[in-house]
Amino acid sequence: MANDTCLQMVSRQEIEIVKKLACIGPLDKPRAQNYSTYFPWTINYLLVGNPSPNPKNSKPLGAALFGLERVESDALEAGHFGIVRPGKVAAIAANLERFDLKNLARAYAKAYPSKLSDLEDFRPDLPIEEAAKRIVQDVRRLASFYRRAAQKGLGVVMYTA
Repeated sequence: MANDTCLQMVSRQEIEIVKKLACIGPLDKPRAQNYSTYFPWTINYLLVGNPSPNPKNSKPLGAALFGLERVESDALEAGHFGIVRPGKVAAIAANLERFDLKNLARAYAKAYPSKLSDLEDFRPDLPIEEAAKRIVQDVRRLASFYRRAAQKGLGVVMYTA
């Protein structure tokens, strides 16, 4: 079964609550404050050249899906969740919005399958064109999600389930 990477917009206060509890359980955001993708490793590979980037070395895009801070959590299957504080959200949004989505689709086709087949989210059952289309849509939605969070002055909490 594919892993779903989920992001939720959160206030500074909510960040402190989930950090203290080491659990995202208290969060139950409306759909407009959520984002999810089944292609987090592929997106990271295409955006920053590494499926699991160290966000400190690939700022700001390297933090978009896995966060700048990591909080260990026994409540999650992955064992942790990530956080991007409100002050960092606008930079991620701006960089995502500047990314050339046409080149992203071409980069996917060029990397398929040799560079992507080892990634957890690789989907050999999808035709290349369909997978590239989904990934482009996911990055477009990710940019919109971060732009809305920045406009509201919110941070982001993310986890993979």
